[in-house]
Amino acid sequence: MTRVIRNPAVVCTDLDDGAVLLDLDTTAYYSLNRTAVGIWKLIGDEPMVDAIAARVAEKYDVDQERALASVKRLIAALEHEKLIRTESP
Repeated sequence: MTRVIRNPAVVCTDLDDGAVLLDLDTTAYYSLNRTAVGIWKLIGDEPMVDAIAARVAEKYDVDQERALASVKRLIAALEHEKLIRTESP
């Protein structure tokens, strides 16, 4: 199982149609849609990828495989930008 950890230098500001993440170290900002914001918030509540995907599947009424693929894509993009890091046991 993979664990996801937010970069503590990143702050999130909610907007009407999503949110903006600001990396205080680089001053770069990133726009997230509503679904991505939901996943970002889940990372703070439940850092395990499989658990995040299960909650996404339940909320959006999609199958577990599709939810897991979507969560993994977002996590890869966030990790590429150094907004999060992942670790495996």
